[in-house]
Amino acid sequence: MARSPARSKQFGRRAGIIGIALGIVGIANFVIYAASKVAEGHGLDFYMSGSGAKTTYISTIVLFVILPIVLGAAWAWSRWSKYD
Repeated sequence: MARSPARSKQFGRRAGIIGIALGIVGIANFVIYAASKVAEGHGLDFYMSGSGAKTTYISTIVLFVILPIVLGAAWAWSRWSKYD
């Protein structure tokens, strides 16, 4: 028996929401881990990222804090500039 298109669409939305939520939890966990490393005094220690680049925990925290702020500001600007 085939699924109805509406039910399939609903399943896709739920799967997307669950995926986004898990991504947010994962990023939050990494930021908390990096913040604990900074608090322990290891914030300026270099480590190799998955792509082979040298980075520090402080730069990682800055990246993950600044990026959502910039994206949110860009979204807000595009949202309100459409109605001007």
